[in-house]
Amino acid sequence: VAFANIPIRLKTDDGKCFGINAQNELAKLNCRYPRTEWILVKGMIKEHVKDPTMYSFKCIDKDKYMVMHDKKVVGFGNNLHQVTRWSLQWDGDKVAFYNEENKYIKVAKGSDVRLVDKEQGGTYWNIVPVS
Repeated sequence: VAFANIPIRLKTDDGKCFGINAQNELAKLNCRYPRTEWILVKGMIKEHVKDPTMYSFKCIDKDKYMVMHDKKVVGFGNNLHQVTRWSLQWDGDKVAFYNEENKYIKVAKGSDVRLVDKEQGGTYWNIVPVS
């Protein structure tokens, strides 16, 4: 995947970006917000095995990986066994993300972003390299 390991933003069609707000919640944010720049790191360690099909979100602002628990971002960590890993689902050149529990990242109302079951459908994001 061409965008792996380079700084990117994930944008919706209305020009907002996927990020983590000041309350450590998933959110759709103004793209100038610091925690909207990510590096998707491929092949994160899982049970001492590198899984080449999964990615993790590394936040440029904090230089740590996103850790989620029970639909909330519980912080940014360096313990790679706790880091939330994501698989990619493509629709043309847009991408949706789902985790090991088959929960998808979805934009709900307003700036709210949450994890939903597969049937509710995830949001497909435009990948924009950070210039």
